Amino acid sequence: MRIFISALTSTVLATGLGLASTSLHAVASCGQVAQWPGTNWGAPSSGAWNAALLAQAQQISAEQGGDAAVMVVHRGQLVAQWGQTGTPRLVQSVRKQLLSALIGQEVAAGRLDPDASLLELGIDDEAPPLRPEQRQARVQDLLESRSGIFHSAHYE
Repeated sequence: MRIFISALTSTVLATGLGLASTSLHAVASCGQVAQWPGTNWGAPSSGAWNAALLAQAQQISAEQGGDAAVMVVHRGQLVAQWGQTGTPRLVQSVRKQLLSALIGQEVAAGRLDPDASLLELGIDDEAPPLRPEQRQARVQDLLESRSGIFHSAHYE
């Protein structure tokens, strides 16, 4: 599921925020982190990201109350940030809602079939690879957390 989240989320974010490469298979490398920041993330650098769309996202955030803390990180590099990003927030279980919202945009645009299996999408996991029956899980199964694929969280 890590690769699913990395590859598919990167694709959706790439499409939504205007990153140059948006093909599902071409974006799998977006899950590769070039470096892990320490306590200092460095200065934001939009690089291949569409600066106008990032500014639009920031504007929408401000119009909806402006209290959101947003960090866009790509391959370990800070792309953009706004709000009080240094303030700890209790966000519990935001993964499902975020992925559902982002993937819903791709489904609505016809770029992703929720009934497609991991096998059909060419998605596997790092060692150990997914078992054949796990690769039959559909995108919808993953979104509903009923895929039968389990990875313990880093804190478990």
